[in-house]
Amino acid sequence: MPNEKLTFLYPRSHYLHRPVPTELSATSSEPLDIDRIKEFDSFIITGAPIDHLAFHDVEYIEEIRCLLQELDKQRKQQLYFCWGAMAAMNYFYGIRKII
Repeated sequence: MPNEKLTFLYPRSHYLHRPVPTELSATSSEPLDIDRIKEFDSFIITGAPIDHLAFHDVEYIEEIRCLLQELDKQRKQQLYFCWGAMAAMNYFYGIRKII
């Protein structure tokens, strides 16, 4: 099995007006750059403890939608968990979240 490198990304817009927490910095996470999508073989989009929020109340939802659009356009393999799965179902299939 070849050596695989995981790259951890976070929504850039989530930390525009505040510092990136040290816990996040310690994981060598990087801000999401849509232009770099082509560099990756696949994407895993996980959750956040924001399932109680409507999508329009999530400050970085447009960034996530741009990511989903680009992943689909480039036909990248995708795997979703938790809130990431809810966001993908809403984006791709129009499935609404009931709070």
